[in-house]
Amino acid sequence: MALDTADFVIPLLREERQILDLGNSLMAITGVGAISVDLPSHTISIEYDPAYLSPTMMRACITGSGYPLVGAP
Repeated sequence: MALDTADFVIPLLREERQILDLGNSLMAITGVGAISVDLPSHTISIEYDPAYLSPTMMRACITGSGYPLVGAP
């Protein structure tokens, strides 16, 4: 299984609690392999299996969890 990586900038991502909450939501999705966060840049990187998941689906999960993305409507 070859994983792809998608990066998302989430300006409201500022605290460890938020990282844990969002990380738990994302890890519950079939196809997510790993998540890493760079808190100073508010960036989350998600390794995922494109056979199960797309960046659009992850974007929907992130915004649905209450975290607007840079560059997203």
